[in-house]
Amino acid sequence: MISSGYTVTKKKKTDYTQMLVPIAIILILGSIFIALFFLAPIQFLLYKPSGEWFFEPPKNAYYAFIGGILLVAAMLIGTAIVIYKDKMTKGMKGFITVGYLLSVLIFVLSLNQYHYANQSGIVINRFLSFEDEKYKWADITYAEEQAIVKNGMMSSGTLTLTFSNDKSYTFLLNENVRKAKIAMYYELEKQGIEVKRTQ
Repeated sequence: MISSGYTVTKKKKTDYTQMLVPIAIILILGSIFIALFFLAPIQFLLYKPSGEWFFEPPKNAYYAFIGGILLVAAMLIGTAIVIYKDKMTKGMKGFITVGYLLSVLIFVLSLNQYHYANQSGIVINRFLSFEDEKYKWADITYAEEQAIVKNGMMSSGTLTLTFSNDKSYTFLLNENVRKAKIAMYYELEKQGIEVKRTQ
């Protein structure tokens, strides 16, 4: 009995491209949701102090986390293209490695960016810092709440605190911070600081 037929074998490079590109597309489409659902819980597990009135990543941390996800997606697509075209030179490997390492650095920096308040004062960890800035309530010299007006309706917008070292920091008055406003303003009042309200 004579049988004829053929088999089609796919090269590994094709397998890689078929796997990397869909993953990249998923990361691009889901980057905002991934940041919203994973950044705060990871920080909560890593850093959450006890006795805080609120603890959260600032808006910039979310932007950085999303940027890291998009960079990973871009590097996956780039890797797939390079593998598919057989252009994986030493220089290209180095470039791709640097891209992935940069994305990891962005993730670490965004995870390390947070702020919180408690009875002792304000603690801030900025984007390019690995050390907390700790301010007692007595270190605050000025406070300003800026309201946002939308469609004729006034709502809380931001709270900017200025410290004795002339540094300042702005909190977005979201739900978390608003819950702590009474306690924060009470501590400021104890220090003789009246919150200036502007719009």
